[in-house]
Amino acid sequence: MDAPSLNVPPTLFARQMDYISDHFNIIGPDELLDGGYDRPAVLITFDDGMLGYFNNAVPIMTERQIPSINFLNMDTIEGSSSWAGLVAYLLETDATFRRLISNETNLSTDTTMLDPGVVRDYLSSVDSEMLTSKSQKFTGAIASKDDLETVQFNPLVFLGNHLANHNSTLTLSTETLTSQYCSNQTRLNHFPNSRPMFAYPHGRFRHGQNELLRSLGAQAIFYSSEGVNREGFAPIFNRLSVDSRMTRIEDLIGQVRWVEFRRSMNWDYRGHEAIGYAN
Repeated sequence: MDAPSLNVPPTLFARQMDYISDHFNIIGPDELLDGGYDRPAVLITFDDGMLGYFNNAVPIMTERQIPSINFLNMDTIEGSSSWAGLVAYLLETDATFRRLISNETNLSTDTTMLDPGVVRDYLSSVDSEMLTSKSQKFTGAIASKDDLETVQFNPLVFLGNHLANHNSTLTLSTETLTSQYCSNQTRLNHFPNSRPMFAYPHGRFRHGQNELLRSLGAQAIFYSSEGVNREGFAPIFNRLSVDSRMTRIEDLIGQVRWVEFRRSMNWDYRGHEAIGYAN
């Protein structure tokens, strides 16, 4: 069976927005921060600033008056390669790189735990220009600053912080995480629809990083272990994927019920001794 994809066709995405609207109170980022909203509530979130969001999702959501926030890496918006996309491309296509990583660590397929220094050393030994072009094609079309400017006054579109580049926070020092967050936020602040909200790349974090990011100004922080939120955990929020398998409201409700069952059994498939979770 093929793995579920987060690349949802526009026609299916429109149906998903319709059935979420019919069964939940869809709120925007400002309402989330204010806290005075009716429940059960949903905030629609996106990551990485893919061009398809601006070309396909925004028109569908604008027609339905549905707000959303997209967490961006401004390095990639400004034309740099995505670090996560580059590493994923190397792991999928470069046998030499896979052998190197296998020799360095037992986590050869876990892109969130790869030592950035090992990756950079390998990149210095190859044709970086050709690799950049190929990895960007592999990653897919990313929006540009011009695309951000077209939606900067759309009252339904908001921009959030996803670090300057798509690095895993599991591999970043406090100093690098601070620099990546602040550099990204400074550039986001040029857009009136940016909000002081942060989503972890890959959805995972280490102990102490939530406190650091809050001290840097993040008013809401999002992670991803496929969970739902209850009152009392704000401003740290879990996220639930809506993927290509969800063709009916029953699929989404089934996913929520599975999440609740897993919670009741104290299961967490993304657990790691060095990783902190909000609940």
